[in-house]
Amino acid sequence: LFFFLMIRRPPRSTQGVSSAASDVYKRQGINAEYMGILMRDTTFCILCLFCVALCQWKPVGPGIEYIHERITADPNDAFILRIDRKNPQAIFDTMVAKEKVKGAREKTTAMFKRYDDTLIPWPKGEMDGTRFKAIAAVNGYYFDMVTGGWISGGISKGWYLHRFEDMHKKSGFGSGYGFRYDRSVFIGKCVHHTKTKNIVHFKGSQDTTFEIGGLNVKMKNDSIILYTPQFDISTGTDKTVAEVVIQMEKPVGITSNEKAIKGVVKEVRKEKGNSPIPFDCLIVSASGNKANKLLEAAKVGDNVEVVEDMEEYDEATCSKKTGEFPFENTFSSLGGAYHYLSGGHRHIYKDTTRHPRTAMAYNAHYIYFFVVDGRTAKSRGMTIDELSTFAVKHLEATDGIALDGGGSSTLVIDDKIMNHPSDGHERTVTNAVVIGIPVEKQFSTKFKPEQAVGAKVATKVYSGPGNFYEHFGDAAANSKGKIQTHSLNGVKAKGAFWWKVHFDSHTGWVNEKDLQQKQCNDFYLSLIHISEPTRPERISYAVFCLKKKKKI
Repeated sequence: LFFFLMIRRPPRSTQGVSSAASDVYKRQGINAEYMGILMRDTTFCILCLFCVALCQWKPVGPGIEYIHERITADPNDAFILRIDRKNPQAIFDTMVAKEKVKGAREKTTAMFKRYDDTLIPWPKGEMDGTRFKAIAAVNGYYFDMVTGGWISGGISKGWYLHRFEDMHKKSGFGSGYGFRYDRSVFIGKCVHHTKTKNIVHFKGSQDTTFEIGGLNVKMKNDSIILYTPQFDISTGTDKTVAEVVIQMEKPVGITSNEKAIKGVVKEVRKEKGNSPIPFDCLIVSASGNKANKLLEAAKVGDNVEVVEDMEEYDEATCSKKTGEFPFENTFSSLGGAYHYLSGGHRHIYKDTTRHPRTAMAYNAHYIYFFVVDGRTAKSRGMTIDELSTFAVKHLEATDGIALDGGGSSTLVIDDKIMNHPSDGHERTVTNAVVIGIPVEKQFSTKFKPEQAVGAKVATKVYSGPGNFYEHFGDAAANSKGKIQTHSLNGVKAKGAFWWKVHFDSHTGWVNEKDLQQKQCNDFYLSLIHISEPTRPERISYAVFCLKKKKKI
């Protein structure tokens, strides 16, 4: 277009152009009217190109793109992220507010910062040092506005951390979406947790199996409850319970009996309660008669198998089993409200109220997370039916489910909010979705297991490798400690290298920069006596006497 404007023949008339300008143009052999047209058309062309640039998908990370789409007819502003399903790097996970499933609220931007550069069990479901680079995020699902409690299910970093509602019979509502380790995606139907299929099997001398009565919930009478690292820093139980600390081989997700997740009993706690929850451990807590049975069954060093299973039923009536098991091998998952699109079929809800919306959708090529602003003259928001129409016509999606909307609707890229939350500011929420890429693992070799170390300064001790995990204690400056055996010793996370250390007061994870190697000259001993050999035989004995010396 520029080339065409430059070569076309200029008009001859110079009417309306100042004589000074006309003289200049004539001396340069350029017609003044033509120059006016050229400048006008060039400006228009630049604006057109700028508009085209704005309306194109912009890469924000490997396999991750973003677009802001202005819909003038409604009007509405849509902010859309899409993940290329063919790109093996692009993945997404569930974030938990303050890492407290029991109830907490936090801004999506704050969760985004915390989650960045943390360890993830990718791609095989085991923590091997792989880290996560956070690129974008959206708010998650509904929650209790007062307590910050979860309303539906979720899976984060491979851990099943809150159960989906059993037999949710409201037609057109899916249990939630899921993203598996093989990068496939799905939207679950009606589900049910069968007691006999949710078990903890202690394979010691007693060989005892317990049915799981709940997951990350308040202790009930005569019950077995599981607590994962996402519940809180500790179980919060009283001294009447019995609790067993199990170190797991990998995160405890939803799995079948044939693929039970294995672990080893590290500690049996009687009449103590409120057990700390390390990042790689599961706590089995029992009350009433089951507490005594648990103490009989569990011994330190025993092997354990854990199974958390669900049966799926049809979405319309919750009465017919589908025979499918979609949640197995799931890396991340979150509940959803309206399953507005299924296999290209739109579910009609006939709601007439427009609100800000957050939703996910997908087709064979892309996975979408998007936000629609609302409750303003500039952007009115959408009904659920309008949301499904938008997903089909604008995104060519075949499946979709809605997340929490209203004032919660927020889309973040690199810690910047891209949309305009209807509250006028970012709302604190209970969970969110983070999109990013795995980062290659890195390890330090500065220390070795069983090596004596000391705290250079007053040092924070964490429940896992990185300040993403709970800070549960401190080691005083110059405290003596010992490096513990762990496969992740020296791993890099949150910009530092981390080691599992036992101090007299705590055992946990410490930043490498706060540790120093203890030298032999830290021990001030002098030899004061050597006895004579006991007898003139091939094997004889002597006594060495050492005395502590004061440090000079």
